Amino acid sequence: MQRRQSFAKAGGKRCCTLSFFGLLIRGLAQTSPCLLVLMLCMVSSPRSVSGAILFLDFNQNNSSIAAVEKAAGELSEDLLVYPNDQFMTLSRDNAAAIIKDISERLSENNDKLTTVVFSGHSGNFVFSGVNGELNVVQDLRSAEYQSLFSSVKKLILRGCYTSTLANVLGESGWRSIFPNVAYIAGYQGKAWSSETPQSQSFMYEALAKSADFLSATSNDERVDIFQSFTHYQLSELGIWFKHNLDNEYYLTTQSVLNGNVSLDLAAEALSCAALDAKRDKHQQLVRRYFIAESGYENPPANTHHSALRSAYTFFQKNNHCTDLGIWPYAKVTDPLIIQPLIFYKNVQSNFAVHVGFSAFEMLSQELVSASREQIDIPALANSSRSELLQTVKQLSAMNTDYAIEFDATKRHALEHYLNALQKSLVELTPSVIPQRWMTEPYSPVGSVFLSPYRQRLQPAVINLFSLSGR
Repeated sequence: MQRRQSFAKAGGKRCCTLSFFGLLIRGLAQTSPCLLVLMLCMVSSPRSVSGAILFLDFNQNNSSIAAVEKAAGELSEDLLVYPNDQFMTLSRDNAAAIIKDISERLSENNDKLTTVVFSGHSGNFVFSGVNGELNVVQDLRSAEYQSLFSSVKKLILRGCYTSTLANVLGESGWRSIFPNVAYIAGYQGKAWSSETPQSQSFMYEALAKSADFLSATSNDERVDIFQSFTHYQLSELGIWFKHNLDNEYYLTTQSVLNGNVSLDLAAEALSCAALDAKRDKHQQLVRRYFIAESGYENPPANTHHSALRSAYTFFQKNNHCTDLGIWPYAKVTDPLIIQPLIFYKNVQSNFAVHVGFSAFEMLSQELVSASREQIDIPALANSSRSELLQTVKQLSAMNTDYAIEFDATKRHALEHYLNALQKSLVELTPSVIPQRWMTEPYSPVGSVFLSPYRQRLQPAVINLFSLSGR
């Protein structure tokens, strides 16, 4: 790791001892004064602009860093890794400070950022893990970052569904943040865990072979490069690159095995139309789980292998059909909605930790008593999705029934709580649910949207909710 550490701490690539320089200068002064003057001029001049690779490590992927470091050495480029000793996490809160630090390091070394590597859990442009969480298209979109990102030509994405066709099309998220990117290597499907040989070889090869893809002059050559990936047949790779505005290429493991290389959007549109029957089948299944129909009261406990997971994979890989206007948008075909449905139990348990159910259940019982209706309030921390949806629906109707005599302050507090439940556990609103709520059953990260609803230790009910009406 010497190359990375020398850049991070010393601000450059190569270091020599003063004693060595002293001996060298003394010898040249005696034997070749002209050569000494030339050497001093070269040393005092700023070094030519070089390249630098930024590695954003969300999940302590040391083997991935080592693989990229090896490729960086062969490319003679510097490597910057975050988090580091100065920035311990990656988050929206410190994104601006990290970008500023990167810019200063590059300026000191007369470097330009050529490549950005993302590594961690991923879903729809959100990366997360034990090192933090970032929504790339939201948290890195600031205009002040564009001067830094404008020089980026390559993206290496170690995460699930990072380089689906929908994610690399014209004005997609990646290309809106990195407008001059010419090469995106990631996964069209599920990614390998970082410590597997398949992942490690991908991280190195995706970067090491990038120049070959960009300089290839024939489809046969492009296929040969793709097939030179050590584990391409065992992975669900997706690699997009372009030579100019008119020549874009998108290769996946499946397309290469089928003999398709060039990116033909007209052909893709026909493929989308041919998938209508599969789309309808998957859409109907997701809808049943979303509204918790009888027989679909809870999403499957197995989050890796189920019909619901298959539907998610289908819509992730074919979401470009919606972007191209071939399929109409439907909430239950949106991967952003299906993902928290798959990991519903994790979302529910994190809601219990960061917001809590006890105050809501107390207020609900008081409202039910005031109404004199017979409604059982289940323990929502462990309830089925069906029970929770039914409870929120019933209580929302009761709380807006002003014929029921109920304390106005408590009614207002209950309204806030119902709004939080509706946004998060009923509608599964993407902006409300942190990525880590899905990947971790007990995440240390709370929801920015839901933070005003979290329980506090004041005894009065009104103090439990600090947000004014929405």
